[in-house]
Amino acid sequence: VQITPADNSLQGIRDAINRAEISVQASIINDGSGYRLVMSSVDQGEDNSIELTVNDGDGNSLDTNGLSQMAFDPTAAVGNGKNIEEIVTAQDALLKVDGLTISSSSNTVYEAIHGVTLNLQGEAVGVETRLQVAVDEERVTEALTGFVEKYNGVVNAVDSIAFYDAETREAGIFLGDSTVRSVSSQLRSILTQSVTGLNGEVQSLRDVGITTKEGGLLEVNESQLKSVLADHLTEVQSLFTAHGVADDSLINYSSHTTATKAGDYDVFVEQLASQGSYTGAAIAGFPLTINAGNDEFALKINGVQSGAISITQQDYLNGDDLAAEIQAKINSDNTLKGQGIRVQVSFDTDHLEIVSERFGSSSTVEITSVESADLGLAVAIGVDGVDIKGKIGGVDATGSGQYLTGAGDAEGLKVRVLGGLANTDRGTISFARGYGDRMGTALDEILKSSGILSTKTESLNDKASDIKEEQAELDRKMTVLEERLYAQYTDLDVLLGSLQATSEYLVGQLESLPGLVRKES
Repeated sequence: VQITPADNSLQGIRDAINRAEISVQASIINDGSGYRLVMSSVDQGEDNSIELTVNDGDGNSLDTNGLSQMAFDPTAAVGNGKNIEEIVTAQDALLKVDGLTISSSSNTVYEAIHGVTLNLQGEAVGVETRLQVAVDEERVTEALTGFVEKYNGVVNAVDSIAFYDAETREAGIFLGDSTVRSVSSQLRSILTQSVTGLNGEVQSLRDVGITTKEGGLLEVNESQLKSVLADHLTEVQSLFTAHGVADDSLINYSSHTTATKAGDYDVFVEQLASQGSYTGAAIAGFPLTINAGNDEFALKINGVQSGAISITQQDYLNGDDLAAEIQAKINSDNTLKGQGIRVQVSFDTDHLEIVSERFGSSSTVEITSVESADLGLAVAIGVDGVDIKGKIGGVDATGSGQYLTGAGDAEGLKVRVLGGLANTDRGTISFARGYGDRMGTALDEILKSSGILSTKTESLNDKASDIKEEQAELDRKMTVLEERLYAQYTDLDVLLGSLQATSEYLVGQLESLPGLVRKES
């Protein structure tokens, strides 16, 4: 962060820090005795601690003059590079779940308990809190009742436009229309079929208290539904959702596509996925002094180049402390953190090991620059990770990291292999499509831009357009005919007037002839 003469104030330093966008937020507060510059890490956790080094003009960055007043090295003595006060120390959250200690860089803890997110509100050292994870049966009941109401709404909408009343002989405008019949029959047929792949006591809507009454409408027996939810919740979930269940605990169902067919598929793992890693050379020994001549290196993780990684200058008494410091500095690099890239650094016997947290062929670790060999690091490419290889349902699957994606009948079925044995059969994964998923797939097909409703709408619009054109043509012909008839009438009227005038003239001439007697009859 460059502090220019224009920034030579608390406000200027604050603005310069915030402009730099380095995941540190600076602010100014008044503590009653004066104004203070306060800097806070944007992110939580031990890896996001703040250390300040300065480079001022007097050549001594550890005194208390100039920018040196802002120096902060948490390991240094006060007044020797530790010139500001640390109010809150960055640290990870620590908690125990069923006696197992868990560390989290955030106060929001995901998946410590599968499917549960814990929001930590405060410390309670030595105090146990019992967390009961239970099903909100009322919400499930509301959701299934809502499903029935929405379906009945569709049935009523179809009936309102395709009905026939034998007594009044009234008919809906779409009575007998093939498109309306197709939509109605597709939705009805989905609910009359059992869900393939279910082996328990819940295999159809009737089993959860949802039945069809006269007219094709559904109704819910709530007491039966609540009883089934109490005893067979997982089966009810499977009845309505698309899901996969593997009999190997280290294989997890991930996702599917519309092309995935329901069924049981064998899983064969030929090769497990691995992480990219770099193994350093032996370090001479400890304590190891890190100073301005050996405190920097840079590396490329998963193809992303880091900035300069600067290790805190101090004496490290053992390899574990050094590894922890290097891991923290790498994981706090702005470029890597911005890409969601993290590493694990460990010390094994006499050397450092840097491992990317990503799995697969895109997982790589490369040292791109280093000041000194004191850390056992050298400019070199480590060992790249490999993607998983295997088959789903006897067909070669596509491997990416730890994920296998099936082909054939299992097209789009995606599973994650967390570990276990390679080059062996790993049991089966059962994939089923519940009513909700099948209904959603059918509606997506019906409502898509090239679906039957859009096709029908386009057809009706085309017919309406044709009728408008025919109406316009008819109007034009009527106008022409009207103009011709008016012209003919006018011509006839003129001719009639001429004939009448001629008739009157002839009568007058005849009457004037001598000896002509006119008799009236």
